[in-house]
Amino acid sequence: MATTTTNPSNDDTQSSLDVVLQLLSSLTLSHDDAQSIIDVITDQIQAAALPAVQPAPTVVVPVVAPPTPTVQAATLPAVQPAPAAVVPVMAPPTVIVQAATCPAVQPAPAVEPPAVIVQAAALPAVVNHPTPTARSGFYGFPHLPLTEVVVNGETRGQQHYRGFAFDVPRAAALGPFYLITRGSRVGVFETWQRTSPYVLGVSCSSFSRCKSLYDGLIRMLDAIDLGEAQWLP
Repeated sequence: MATTTTNPSNDDTQSSLDVVLQLLSSLTLSHDDAQSIIDVITDQIQAAALPAVQPAPTVVVPVVAPPTPTVQAATLPAVQPAPAAVVPVMAPPTVIVQAATCPAVQPAPAVEPPAVIVQAAALPAVVNHPTPTARSGFYGFPHLPLTEVVVNGETRGQQHYRGFAFDVPRAAALGPFYLITRGSRVGVFETWQRTSPYVLGVSCSSFSRCKSLYDGLIRMLDAIDLGEAQWLP
């Protein structure tokens, strides 16, 4: 007698599918919607009918610890200390220093310094300028020679000092007075009108106003002493 074995899972699947089809037939659905629902249910039922996949058994691999190497301590030969070397200490030789015989130092003979003869420089003689006085109608120094000269129809007094001639004003002159040390005429003159013709237009002329007639005559002698007085063409 043959025995027929029926898979319970297939029967259940078919029964569930029939129930679903009956429910869908009672609903108002489009053909596409109904087909989509049937496909989804069929896929779910087939997936449930597959046998369960058993997980693979876990393989336990025993971990074997590596053997610990045993290091045998090498037996080293005992180090013998080096024999102590005895170094004899030599005494340093005695150094005998002979004192050098130095010749006797003879003292240097005394040198007499040469006699220095200082000659006194000849100083110029100091000239005392005496007070000018009026002589022969002209104002000048009484110790100096006085002559008369005619200049442009006018008689003028002229004195001489160290070979240099210079004009002096009249005794009645009131001033102001001017000293000309470089000009066409040289000396002391009264008023600018009598002075200007001898310096204006004369190249390298030199003149100045005097504080007084006495001041002008003293400065005239100083200019002659210094070589600053000069007659110009």
